[in-house]
Amino acid sequence: MNADIKTDRTSLAFEQAEGIAPLPSQLKLREVSRGLQSRLWKRFYENIEFTGHISTSSLTYEWNNILSYIWSIYYELPADECPTQRHEVHEFIKSKIYGESYSDCLGFCEALLKAPNCPKWVPPAIDKELRESFAAYRVDDSGLAIVPVASVEEGKVILAAHTKLSEGGFHGAKRHLSSAGENLTKGKWSDSIRESISAVESVARKLVPNAKTLGPALAELDKRGHLHPSLKIGFDKIYGFTCDERGIRHALIEDAAAKVDESDALFMLGACASFVTYMIGKAHLGD
Repeated sequence: MNADIKTDRTSLAFEQAEGIAPLPSQLKLREVSRGLQSRLWKRFYENIEFTGHISTSSLTYEWNNILSYIWSIYYELPADECPTQRHEVHEFIKSKIYGESYSDCLGFCEALLKAPNCPKWVPPAIDKELRESFAAYRVDDSGLAIVPVASVEEGKVILAAHTKLSEGGFHGAKRHLSSAGENLTKGKWSDSIRESISAVESVARKLVPNAKTLGPALAELDKRGHLHPSLKIGFDKIYGFTCDERGIRHALIEDAAAKVDESDALFMLGACASFVTYMIGKAHLGD
């Protein structure tokens, strides 16, 4: 086996290395992972099972009111058929959390958020599971709705960049972009940002083979008329940010981690994906 190919694939999930799953989980709208389903079900099961009198099979007053609302008002089911025994409630909630569609799971969670008697612990608990599963959704500031982290359009930008890189033979840049998505899914924000900017650097250096770093490569592309001056300045500053922020492109010295978060990593992935597509397109127009 070619050693370079093996090394390039070791940091990626198989699906991403094969180009099957280029998007990070935060951009996979209309999907819920099995891990998220398991976390949510564990949270609800334990709360229902271990609150109130363990010796009785009936629901607590709190959960009885919540289920009555969800059953009759949200799902518009006959009130006299609403489950009242714990095992019945377990079966009902589990069927929603592990339903066939992402909307079954998140729809139930949002119904719970909207319930008039929703306990105060529920919104932060659901949001915690969404965040720690790196899902594409979060509980909004009102605590009443579940909203996407990003848009469909942002996902399309990433997919378009992967296509452009494949068609142009920019295999190194494509691996960097895939790794950026993989690190986002794992919650490794600084690693994701580093890989995103490395994708840009890889494309720029392939277009300008004599350049050793991104800065000189962008300067040369600018001279050739392949870049709009304002965009060149903007990306110089973004590159400067990744170099200045401790822990992204340089070894950590004092801080335990770079001061970046999920929003920074998502922005950088989208910005870099857009920029590599732009650079390749402009370079081809100038040929």
